[in-house]
Order: sequence, then structure tokens, then C-alpha cells
Amino acid sequence: MNLKNDTSSLEVIGSDAFSALRIKVLKGSAGLAEMIVTFEEGEPQVISFYQTMKQDEQSPSIVLKGNEKALRRIAIVGKTMPDNVEEKAQIRITGFKKPKSAK
Repeated sequence: MNLKNDTSSLEVIGSDAFSALRIKVLKGSAGLAEMIVTFEEGEPQVISFYQTMKQDEQSPSIVLKGNEKALRRIAIVGKTMPDNVEEKAQIRITGFKKPKSAK
């Protein structure tokens, strides 16, 4: 992520379906404004959360609409915070499936 508001996106490869996502800052600090999740069918979900996160901090689970759905793309709108001008912030997005019910 850059010092100015920036949109970073990634393609989700494979047919994995998720019910929730979590963001973790791996390096630096980032000011995150929103996440745009595009499902395989093309339908987007915009999640606004306006949060500043420092290295090793993570968001709570972000529940996706519907049941588990296959994802096509995830875009994050945010920026590297000015207190970290030496390097760009790096983040990781982790997907979670619903737990299978016990039989």
C-alpha cells in the first residue's frame, strides 16, 4: 500500500468458498477504509471499516453475506500510514469456512 489512498486487489484462484475473512498487517501500519469482495457470480460486497492497524494487528472476522460463496476478487482501499514512510505496509487476508456440524 502507498502513502496516498490506494486500491490493492488480488484474484482468488481455485474454487474455494469462504464465509468470513480476516485482515492482518504483516509489516508497517495501514489505514484501511474498505474491502470490496467480488463473488464468483460477479456480485460485489462492500465492507466499510475505517481502521488503522499496526504491524501484527488483525481485524475481527469479517462475515460475508450469504452462506459460503466462491470468491473471484478481493480489493482493499487504504494506505500506508505516514509514520512508516520507509516501507509500504503489507497485509495478509485469510479466509474461513463455516465449521461443519457434528453428526
